[in-house]
Amino acid sequence: MDSNEQHLEDDKIIRVTRVPSTDASEQQQKKRGRGGCLNKVLLCLFVLVAGGACWWFLLRDNRHYSEDEVWALIGHYQNTDQPDSLYDMLNYYVDEFSDGRYNSEVGTLLSRFEQERDELNSILGSNCTIKNVDTYVYAHPQGFFRTKALNVLDSLEFADAQKHNTPDAYQEYLGKYPNGRFRAQAQAELADAEADNLVTEDERTAVTEVIRHHFLAIENNDTVDVVETVAENLSSYIGKLNSTEDDVVKYLKHTNEGKDVKVFKTSDYDISKVVTAGIPIYNVRFSLTELINPDDSLHRKVRGFKGTAIVNAKKKITALLLNP
Repeated sequence: MDSNEQHLEDDKIIRVTRVPSTDASEQQQKKRGRGGCLNKVLLCLFVLVAGGACWWFLLRDNRHYSEDEVWALIGHYQNTDQPDSLYDMLNYYVDEFSDGRYNSEVGTLLSRFEQERDELNSILGSNCTIKNVDTYVYAHPQGFFRTKALNVLDSLEFADAQKHNTPDAYQEYLGKYPNGRFRAQAQAELADAEADNLVTEDERTAVTEVIRHHFLAIENNDTVDVVETVAENLSSYIGKLNSTEDDVVKYLKHTNEGKDVKVFKTSDYDISKVVTAGIPIYNVRFSLTELINPDDSLHRKVRGFKGTAIVNAKKKITALLLNP
């Protein structure tokens, strides 16, 4: 085969091999064309639907209500607790039906609405306390903003429980608002507070010891030891408010006047703990027995007392009271 024939054969091969490539390209272009048409159709449908929805909303918002329809909507919004919609509809009635059949009733409702709204806003602005909001709710039992005021009261009561952070505080909140917005959180924090307020065995021993040691110091007429058991300033001590260490020493000396021998025994301890801001306070109830001249059968006397005390985190007595 000469060179010319060889070129002809090569040209045929090239032509044959290029034909499938051209067919594939045309098929891809057809697919793209069909896909493009479909996208255009979907886009047109979307525009039509969106445009129709917008037009419907415009027509709905700009429609003209009859007087009876407006009056019915006013009743509906009032009964379903929708104050914003109610206010809009009251103003709509005033604008559209100034001489309407319900003009007097609408005027009364609108005046009352604005008065209650302004009163609540004033409370929420600068006087937002539990007492003030509670007074507002009591004054407007069927008020337009009763739900809003109750929600505010719910928040304030829960914040107050968190401030005290005691089991009693959370239980009080849950008692007032068994279905309150903060019920789950209050229940969780109640569980934490109860766990924090459990008195450990070491705490029980330390608190019991300070009470026992206090009366042992009185029994021994030991002014140094008795002062060691109390805080520098006490809220009360044996009936005297705002007591000091000097008042404790005076009580010790008064107790030991005369020749009688006195022995003190403490028992029946009931200790609870309250943790506030991470600082524990211990409330103690106990029994105190005073034996006078226990070894003298002729002059022996026994007196019993019910004692209550408060012990601080440093295990010092900050309050003490004895009742016969």
